[in-house]
Parts: sequence; structure tokens; C-alpha cells
Amino acid sequence: MDKISWALLLLLSFIWGSSFLLISLSLPVFGPSEIVLIRVLAAAITLTPWAWRHWHGHPAKLILSMMALGITNNAIPFALISWGQTGITSGFASMLNASVPLFGIIYAHLLTGDEKMRPNRVAGVVTGFAGVALLMSASLGSPNISFLHAGAIILSANCYALSTIYAKRFKLPSSLIAFCQVTGASMVTLPFALPALWTSLEMDQDLLIPLLSCLLLGVFGTAIAYLLYFTILRRAGATNIMLATLIVPIMAIYLGVTILGEEITNIQLAGFGVVSLGLLLVDGRILPKNWR
Repeated sequence: MDKISWALLLLLSFIWGSSFLLISLSLPVFGPSEIVLIRVLAAAITLTPWAWRHWHGHPAKLILSMMALGITNNAIPFALISWGQTGITSGFASMLNASVPLFGIIYAHLLTGDEKMRPNRVAGVVTGFAGVALLMSASLGSPNISFLHAGAIILSANCYALSTIYAKRFKLPSSLIAFCQVTGASMVTLPFALPALWTSLEMDQDLLIPLLSCLLLGVFGTAIAYLLYFTILRRAGATNIMLATLIVPIMAIYLGVTILGEEITNIQLAGFGVVSLGLLLVDGRILPKNWR
């Protein structure tokens, strides 16, 4: 990768890493569905100027399919992560979320014809899931970590992985793909979350930090992150952008510890280390060429 691609990758990793912090800062006032609604609405508004340039000339059925994808790639995983963080720390949530590529490799092998397992991927997936198991074990018997909430993060990782494979079918401009997804997620979330959001906004409480966090989550953590993601994908390819999966938890852990005063246990760090090793094996660049 060139220097610009590295800079963009680090910026994207920081934005995604800070998203876990922003969710934690939003939760004292807003529930998970409310956070999702503000997030996707803010993202849709932000992406409108980019999407408008590519709106015309595409079949309505294709646009609607991409909006439906917003349910599994935005609404559901965003809600699961937000709810999951009511029972676990933001840093721990980011470690569990690093399992997305592991699930993606398995689903790609099962559901596509051109992304089959290679020896390094098999070794990486096995190693990575050993790390996930170690991470999940940190919630067993711990009064401060909920196994159920940790499981919600793992479920969201499955949503992301499946949605990514499904999205490859669509040949649309990247900004339009992102806009359609967050717009579809907004339409689905609105009837469920609006009454609760209205109640929260009417309550006599300090809204500044939680509301600002939700808006930043939508504008930067979703809209700008989408644009950065697709830019890096074009410049450096899918293999290099997977490095963000390794960097995001480091950013999230640092922000959680320094700003929220979170504690990270040794078993959590060990589990994330094993997951990281699995991802590096999947990536293959640490292996000899004849092993990939």
C-alpha cells in the first residue's frame, strides 16, 4: 500500500474504533433502537449529496434490494452491538467484532463458487475461532461481563459477514450502495424507535453528550466510514483493508481505557491475540508464498 492508503486505513480504523466509544456515551440516555435510528438517519442525510449524482439510471428493483440489505447490514447489527454494549465494555465488544472476517470466509466458502478455502485460510479460521472461544470464556463466571451480551456481538458479526457476501451481487456506485442501505435501515427502524426517542428527548436530562455521540456515530462512524472504506477498497484491495480489523480493537481499547476507565483482562487480551493471529494467517502475508 502507498502512504495515502495507509493514512486512510488508519483514519478508518480510528473512526470505527471510536464508534464503540460513541455507543457507550449514548447509552445513558438512549436505548439501542434509538441509537440506531439517529445513526442511520444522520448517515443517510450525510450521504445524500454523493448518492444523488448516481441515483438515476438504475432499476428500481435493484435499489429496493439494496435498501433491504440495510436491514441485515445496518439495522440489525447496529442494534445488536448497541444492546451488547449494555452488558460488556466497548473494548471487549470491539475484540469480538474482529471475528467478522472469520465468519465471512466460512460463508464465502459455503455460498460462493470462487472463494473456496485454502490451507492458510483453514489454519486462520481454526486459530481465529479458538481466540473467539477464549474471548467468550472471559464472560463465563464473571459478574461484570454478560455472556448473552457478548453473544449479541458475535451474532452481529455474522450479519455483517453474510451481508457482505450478498452485497457483491450488486453492481452499483459505492456511495449509492451505502445510501440505500442506511435509508432502508432508517425506514425499518423508524416505527419501532421513534416513540421511545421522542420520550427520551422530552425527559429532563443532559442530552448534549449522548445526542452528539449519536450524531457523530452516524456522520463519521457510518457515512464517512463507508466512503473511506470504498476508497481504500479501490486503492489497496480487499486483502489490505482487512488490516483494519486488527487495528480497530486497538483504537477502541485505548479509547475505552483512557476515556471511560474500562478494564481489560488478561484473558481478553490473550483471546484477541489469538484472533489476530488467525486473521494474519488468513491474510497470508506472514507465510511463505507456497503455504498460501
